[in-house]
Amino acid sequence: SQSQGPDTYDWRKDVIHSYEFLTAGSRIDFKYYGTYWTTEGQIDWEGQSFKIYQLVPGGSDNSTDELSLIIEESTLSSLEVYKNSSVDIANSTIENSESSGITINASSANIELSHTYVRGHQEDGININVESGALILNNTVVVENGDNGLETNGSDVNLHYVTIANNSGFGLEATSNGPSLIHNSIISNNEGYYSANNLLLEYNYVGNYPQFQEGSYQLELYSPAVDSAMPWHTDQHMPYGIGGLRADKGAYGGPNNAGWGGTLAPDGAPEISSVTDSPQDQGSVVGLSFDASAFDNTLIPQNVTHYAFWRHYDPTGTSISTLDEGSWELLGDMPSQSFNGYAYQASTLGNTNTFGTFNSCYTIVAHTDEEETYWYSNVMCGESEDNLAPNEPELEGMVLETGDIQIMWTSPFEEDYAYTEITSDAGFTSDISGDTLSVDATVELGGTYTYTAIHFDVNGNASDPSSLTLETAAGSDEIILHAGWNLISTDRIPSDANVASVFGGLSEGNLQYVTGFNSGVQFYDPNGLAFLNSLGDLNNGYGYWVKVFADDVLNVQGVQLSEGYLPPLNEGWNLVGHTYDSGVAPEVVFEDLYSNGDLIYVTGFDQGVQVYDPNGLPFLNTLTEMRNGFGYWVKSAVATEGGVLAPTVGDDVTSIANPRYAVLNGTSNLEAFAGEYVNVINARGNTVSRLEILPGGYLMTGAVYEDELGIYGLRPGDALRFSFHGSIVEMEGESFKGEMEHVKLNLAFTELEASLTVFPNPITTTSNISYTLLEKGDVLVELLDIQGRVLAILDRGACTEGIQIIEFNAGDLAAGTYAIRLTVDGVEVSSERVVKTK
Repeated sequence: SQSQGPDTYDWRKDVIHSYEFLTAGSRIDFKYYGTYWTTEGQIDWEGQSFKIYQLVPGGSDNSTDELSLIIEESTLSSLEVYKNSSVDIANSTIENSESSGITINASSANIELSHTYVRGHQEDGININVESGALILNNTVVVENGDNGLETNGSDVNLHYVTIANNSGFGLEATSNGPSLIHNSIISNNEGYYSANNLLLEYNYVGNYPQFQEGSYQLELYSPAVDSAMPWHTDQHMPYGIGGLRADKGAYGGPNNAGWGGTLAPDGAPEISSVTDSPQDQGSVVGLSFDASAFDNTLIPQNVTHYAFWRHYDPTGTSISTLDEGSWELLGDMPSQSFNGYAYQASTLGNTNTFGTFNSCYTIVAHTDEEETYWYSNVMCGESEDNLAPNEPELEGMVLETGDIQIMWTSPFEEDYAYTEITSDAGFTSDISGDTLSVDATVELGGTYTYTAIHFDVNGNASDPSSLTLETAAGSDEIILHAGWNLISTDRIPSDANVASVFGGLSEGNLQYVTGFNSGVQFYDPNGLAFLNSLGDLNNGYGYWVKVFADDVLNVQGVQLSEGYLPPLNEGWNLVGHTYDSGVAPEVVFEDLYSNGDLIYVTGFDQGVQVYDPNGLPFLNTLTEMRNGFGYWVKSAVATEGGVLAPTVGDDVTSIANPRYAVLNGTSNLEAFAGEYVNVINARGNTVSRLEILPGGYLMTGAVYEDELGIYGLRPGDALRFSFHGSIVEMEGESFKGEMEHVKLNLAFTELEASLTVFPNPITTTSNISYTLLEKGDVLVELLDIQGRVLAILDRGACTEGIQIIEFNAGDLAAGTYAIRLTVDGVEVSSERVVKTK
């Protein structure tokens, strides 16, 4: 009942001094912890403001008594509490008072607000003055107040998903006993952002352009605060949360934004629909069929980018049904494609067979680009069965330098493969597991041996047998050389493969050059400087160009290669040998390439070019048989996504009979630039080759190739032009011929400029930035974005002349295109575009 004095109420001898409580129909739940007894109840009031000074149990005051106050779905003008208390306010509005919206003045108080507006007060939005306690705000808006948004003294502060904006004082002014934590919040357009001791900030927007919707503190879709909160948080409800899956900053985002209303965001978990045995295999594989995540859609931000597949490890093969029961190991992943359903071939730990049932259990995780945002599927188990024997072995063999025979085979792909049995017609036998070769040391030189191999799986299933015959005949390979260029190969494994040793038996001084080719030219000049030679040893199965002054005979000592041996072929041109004793047609030597349509050309040279074109008219081919002792150019194509890089109709065979190139090396006046490179350029200014500068100014051996279009190489007759640090030198009296000519250089560069290079480029994590100064100066090296804005200063200060190298750590740099600019004495002298990959 009402006692004397305005708005004073008695309830069981407890006195609550107040005036103008709540709006009509509002209700406060409270609980009072008295010294002598405890009581609780509810108060309905039709006023606007609620002020509590003290509670007097039994007619006497006691400062240890506490009040627990809960306010929900209410509209107040202000709330003032001068009593030790616990105050919870949810889904309410406190607005437009002539003082502060919430005032707490006590020795101890804990205050928590959620989904509440505090706005339009002439003083602070919230003012807390206590000796101990905590102020916790979740999904709350504190705006448009006449002084500070929040002012606290003595209270710890913890703000999650809070919007503090357009206050005339600080957004937050806090003096606390413990740390003040602000996470995933917006602090904008206050007179000052914050003033606090021991402040910890994470994933907040602090600035003046948060892009609120007009007349509201909800965000526009293009706001920088959209989808930028803690990456492992998601918006629980939409559309108060907007954009993609990742939580928005501010009061309307995060995993607890359901308090504002909206529609529940869909679950992103994929759903495994079946786990079935993969048919016609060796077991140990099942097929997982699953429905896509609801966020497997490239049209939405932060969509699911890939799926990871996990298997429960249990050697007993017992089924499980929940994630918590499992011990999980990662099997692999696949990119998302916006399909409704997917399938994945997953390995099992064991097979179901006559000995019993064995279950393997799986779950699938749908991932986004945000490392902490993902969803688990259900758990489902299934069985695999072994129903095929291993495939027939793919045998290869060779005679080793020791004279022993080595038998090799491709590693079987079957998961249940156990071992391989090798036998010979001479009584050799060997069972091999964990390896893919076997050596027969019982053979004798000059003998012929046939080997048979059979694969077995763990269940004893045997493959079809595969056989191979090898000869251990020893001796030497005699190769006739004519004056000039010769394209040769040997069917021997030289006992010493060093070029000088192999050709040491030629007439003294008769050898002029040896060149090889394996994804680029390799060069040996017996009369030149040894450190300029890029060809050191001969490799088995390759062909070589040899130039001699006069006719000669080359004898190569060593064990014979396996007949038909070929080295691995690269896409494009290859220079290979011929190890058959007799002549064999190109389409037989390269049977696999020919049958797949991947053989483009084979060319030879025996005092003139010979050409085999598998796609041309047969009677036009001048190379019909490949012979022992000769080398051959082979151009192969690689199947690419259903197509073959085949020659086009109208190709001029004579113009592409083999790669045409020139070999370059020599000296320069660049002694001070060892470790840098001289560029060989064509008429378009394109770099077509690079020559490394060695100590003493020597230029390391390199090659320049013919390109009829003059884009990526030179055309016959083109001048030889070189560039370094802005200086260009053109050789007089020399031009590119493409006839494997050796051009000896003596280059003198003048008017050099400062330069900048970045390697490697593109960059994954780190790169080296090197720049060269021709004289000392003040240097500034800057990192720019694509719009020319300076992102970082990488180097600054006075530098001496010469090469400077700095390490650039780009690990935290976002993927994209940037530029690095070199400025010397205030003048930009060089820049280079760089690409940062993921």
